[in-house]
Amino acid sequence: LVAYLTTNAKNAFDESALRNHLRALLPDYMLPQHFVVLDAIPLLPNGKIDRARLPAPQVGQGSQAREHVAPRNELEQRIASAMESALSLPGIGVHEDFFALGGHSLLAAQLTARLGSEFGLKLSLGLLFENPNIESLAIAIGQRITVSGVQQPPAITHLKDPRFAPLSILQKRLWLFEQLNPGTVVYNTPSAHRLRGELDEAAFQRAFEALVERQSILRTTVVQVGGEVIQRIHEEPPPQLFPAEDLSGFAPADREQRLMERLETLTDQLINLESLPLYRIAMFRLSAQEHVFFFMPHHIIWDGWSFDLFYTEFSELYSAQREKRPPRLAPMPASYGEFSQWHADWLKGPAYREQFQRELDYWRERLVRTGPPPPLPTDHARGSSLVGRGMTEWISVSRETTERLRALARSADATVFMLLLAAWYAVLWRYVGSSNLVVGTPVRVRASSEVEHVMGLFTNLLPLPVEIDPGENLLALSTRVKASVTRCLASPDVQLEDLMREPGMRELAGTTHFYQAQFSYQDARERICNWGGLAQEQVLIFQRAASEDLAIWFLEHGKGMTGGVLYNADLFEAATARQVAARYLEVLDQVLAAPQSSIAELVAWAAEDVAAARRFTSTPARVMQDGDRVAAGSRASSPATVGEVGAEAMSPSERWLADLWRELLCVSQVSPADNFFDLGGHSLLAMTLVARVEDYSGVRLGILKIANSSLRALAADVPEQAIKPGARVQLSLRERALRMFGIKRESDT
Repeated sequence: LVAYLTTNAKNAFDESALRNHLRALLPDYMLPQHFVVLDAIPLLPNGKIDRARLPAPQVGQGSQAREHVAPRNELEQRIASAMESALSLPGIGVHEDFFALGGHSLLAAQLTARLGSEFGLKLSLGLLFENPNIESLAIAIGQRITVSGVQQPPAITHLKDPRFAPLSILQKRLWLFEQLNPGTVVYNTPSAHRLRGELDEAAFQRAFEALVERQSILRTTVVQVGGEVIQRIHEEPPPQLFPAEDLSGFAPADREQRLMERLETLTDQLINLESLPLYRIAMFRLSAQEHVFFFMPHHIIWDGWSFDLFYTEFSELYSAQREKRPPRLAPMPASYGEFSQWHADWLKGPAYREQFQRELDYWRERLVRTGPPPPLPTDHARGSSLVGRGMTEWISVSRETTERLRALARSADATVFMLLLAAWYAVLWRYVGSSNLVVGTPVRVRASSEVEHVMGLFTNLLPLPVEIDPGENLLALSTRVKASVTRCLASPDVQLEDLMREPGMRELAGTTHFYQAQFSYQDARERICNWGGLAQEQVLIFQRAASEDLAIWFLEHGKGMTGGVLYNADLFEAATARQVAARYLEVLDQVLAAPQSSIAELVAWAAEDVAAARRFTSTPARVMQDGDRVAAGSRASSPATVGEVGAEAMSPSERWLADLWRELLCVSQVSPADNFFDLGGHSLLAMTLVARVEDYSGVRLGILKIANSSLRALAADVPEQAIKPGARVQLSLRERALRMFGIKRESDT
């Protein structure tokens, strides 16, 4: 954010004083990063501000131009010590920018966790984005120290029975999805590692066993006990990796082809959540000096940062086994199961309620103002399944280009993540044809420093809204993307599904898919690629299922960035994905060549490409119009609905389904023309409905069909003779587990 201002000639401009004044009036994410003093604000003939003539802030301007100033008090010294440790840089001045010194999102998360532990506060990652130097960070932390009621929650405590733990709120969503989409590999997270050098098989096996012993999540299954779905922690050792599958007898070209075939077969394996282990491993021998290690955890026990931890811990464990010494790893202060219990308690407290209310207020205001984000057009009509065939169009960005992008991002006080995301918004604007865009991005939810080295699922998907101005340049958009990211990072625990189940939110959101696409960036430059003398190199593989329509992802490493456009092949043709990838790379090239080009200019593709971008023929998910909202509200509040229709007008299947709706939605009146979501349903209740109908009739209803159909249309898919006698008397085991996740009626408690 940039503030342009004019001053009274008699008064000198004091940026520090103005910044402190604004800090008392505005939330952190609305504070300008730059102040630019002008003789006069440029105006258009109609009296409006001429934004095109506003100068970009200059590198070295304002606070960045100050001379080196050492920490001046104890608070700044403590922050400086933490920052110097994170960056491995001594003598950082109070005005030096964390990101300009080489900081990135991963180091920022680690620094935020360390500062939170240091000062006994719960700090968001967005705080560091808004206060990237020691001086401003000290002011922000100092203000929080003086405010009562912001102390960090209690330390994580041990489980009463270490064999059992509740599912985390993040795991619950994945478990629900698995129940509705059995037989899918969409949450497999495969990785393959080429290892060059002399492999000590016994040491490698012992190192993996030590890792499984250290990280209890690798000994965990998800089971149903007494109507509840929980984590079960076991003591069993992992499977044997050796003898390795020997491919050395094949010719070199055939060997690689055979390897990739075997990796794809392993990637397509189903992982049963109730049976150990919730990962798959394999070792392939290509020659005496070359092996490939395959490791594929299920997402319910894993996330991107867990891979970083894997690199660090396994390399040390293998080295220790080879050198016959104890590993140099600190004891684990907590397990994932203990975190799950602690986090569940924290979510019941006032800090989370404040987060939730802040997000709810924001999205209500935004959706009223902008309307729901329009759906992403697709090549093929959307079916009823939530999962499709996943394919990837690979992307590679050189190290030189990556560094140029990083330097350009820093000129706008942004990170390369924010610049890449801004470019994705620009491409989506061209394809969607709307300025109202929302992109989902995964963020870390490691709410305690005690779990910084714990493997497991700690990511939440946050919706990042941006309204595109095609006349601004990509750097200006990057600063607004930064503001959106910072605002969302202040509430990382809030789940989108929970917001959507609040009264009135489903009607405002309108569409089944709340965001049009996803974006993911991970900085892996710190990963250790020497595993006890073995040179590690990643083998590119990807799971072949998709729960989202379209996503772009990047993994930064020492040689640049590897990424891809991941797409649902049931919705998009491969040619479309190739075009999206090519146009995205063109945007990056053009912004490096001409940073001041407008977004409209950056995506001014040839006429035939624009026609191709708009040739999509899908039937988008049902979008609720204003008239529908009024009608839905009147139906939901009118006590005469059923009386007007008459129970005799319903078929037996309709009456049975209407009874289910009344019970799940806690409404007294349902008519055959009603829509489940119009009456107050949301995605989790729809999942409950799907499970209930399947248990009692054997018929599986599609979520999208529930969203787009009336009760009468749905009942037509449930034959009367398929409904089991007494179908409404008892809850199924699956539904009892669903109800455990908070889907309860007052009469159930």
